[in-house]
Amino acid sequence: MSTLTRSLGGLQIPLLTITNEAINVSNKRTVIICGRIHPGETNSSWVLHGMIDYLISKDASHLRDCLIFKIVPMINPDGVVAGNYRTSFIGKDLNRLYLEKEEEEIKYNVMDEILKPEITAMKQLIRGCK
Repeated sequence: MSTLTRSLGGLQIPLLTITNEAINVSNKRTVIICGRIHPGETNSSWVLHGMIDYLISKDASHLRDCLIFKIVPMINPDGVVAGNYRTSFIGKDLNRLYLEKEEEEIKYNVMDEILKPEITAMKQLIRGCK
């Protein structure tokens, strides 16, 4: 497990990679799975737990041979710590921050990195995968 980034509140946002590294990873496509964005939606943590259990099982060896799974179990740990149900430290629903126009994104990129590092890191992860 590695760290995708740190949240606005300084908490680690983990990144789990599951694949068969014995097979050339440069030829594999990547599947990105982002769990629990809204702090109050604990059911997504259970779904993700089951998905990870399956991906590391013998039954999924063919998937690990063909694909790289990049999994971010929780994108909004700050919201959990603050006791929020849907929002981050800055009171924003992180799901709504992905859809900003590219021109605005370039213009406000420095502020994005400061105020929403979670979304910036996820977008970079997505852009860097094939």
